Amino acid sequence: MANEFDSVNALVEQKAAELKAASENSETPEQIAAKAAAAAGATETPEQIAAKEAAAKAAAQETPEEKAAKEAAADPVELQKKIDALQKALDEKNNRVDKTPEQIKKDEEVYQAKLKAYAVENDLMKNEDLQRYDNVKASEDEALVFDSFAAEVKDEILEELGDDASEEEIIAAIRKEFESEYPLNSKSEKVRARAEAKLKKAAGEIRSPLESSFNTAKTRFDDEQSVRSEYPKYQEAVNKVVVVPDKIPFYKEGEGEDAIEIQVEVSEKDKKEILVSLQNIIKDPENFILHKNGKTEEVQNKIKSELEYQLWKRLGDTGKKAMAEKLIEVGHSRGLAKGSDTGAKNSFATNQGGEKKDASASAVSAKQQVIDSTRK
Repeated sequence: MANEFDSVNALVEQKAAELKAASENSETPEQIAAKAAAAAGATETPEQIAAKEAAAKAAAQETPEEKAAKEAAADPVELQKKIDALQKALDEKNNRVDKTPEQIKKDEEVYQAKLKAYAVENDLMKNEDLQRYDNVKASEDEALVFDSFAAEVKDEILEELGDDASEEEIIAAIRKEFESEYPLNSKSEKVRARAEAKLKKAAGEIRSPLESSFNTAKTRFDDEQSVRSEYPKYQEAVNKVVVVPDKIPFYKEGEGEDAIEIQVEVSEKDKKEILVSLQNIIKDPENFILHKNGKTEEVQNKIKSELEYQLWKRLGDTGKKAMAEKLIEVGHSRGLAKGSDTGAKNSFATNQGGEKKDASASAVSAKQQVIDSTRK
């Protein structure tokens, strides 16, 4: 027993010594983290690890607006759009003149007058319809429904009362019938609630046709006003690329004395017709909508594509003929087929084709068309 006790006692003393040593050399959480990072082959300091954890926590707590702002900052195009929008808002604020209540009232009266004139001129509403719209808009539900109800039952009331009934008697009889139809003064809360709901529905049915017509006129008027305001900006933006050149660099190959360069002049007649084609793109409402949605560059690219297509369609044959004459002149009508294509890659002829949707051809095929034409 003594030996067994001594053995257990020795183990206890050993464990106590180990715990004491660990206590004296205990590590801080930062040291433990650093040691764990080192064991994993990491080189980050405890401060870097803590910063990472804080960043991860902040990212998890970001609002959708904050995330969108970060994404915009990472995308130069989106960032520029936000800057432009903020600049526009700032300019509008700086240019805004604070109006008095009288000026605001006058502006609204002018707007309403223009809107109503527009509705009449475009056969959207008649003057009497507009007057009725103003009346029903200003009327309370009960008064509106009562007038409509009175018009419906008046003849029946006159038959009952006789021709000698006074105006007061007629109105009183109509009021009695109305209160029977719409018991708004009932002692029962449920009956009153049903009457009020019925009255509100009837008033809505009276107003609805006029409101619908007026809102249609207002939407169209506002849209046209918006177009009138924005269209000059649209024209200014897209007209930047509406430039028909006096001549086009149709083909170029080589440098110095051996260079072959073909330029084709654009006639005044072609210029005018091309401009008409480009203006048709500008006038297309769908392209204006693209501009309003911030896609002006897409419209500009359409115009550039149409310009290139029109130039090739009108001047392609002339350019190829000029190429043939030039090649014969320099003695390359046959040898060019085996010659170099260096310098011909960016000419107008080698970047165009007969089809609008696929206006491209290699330098070899472009020259081959000309060479073939000289051999016939």
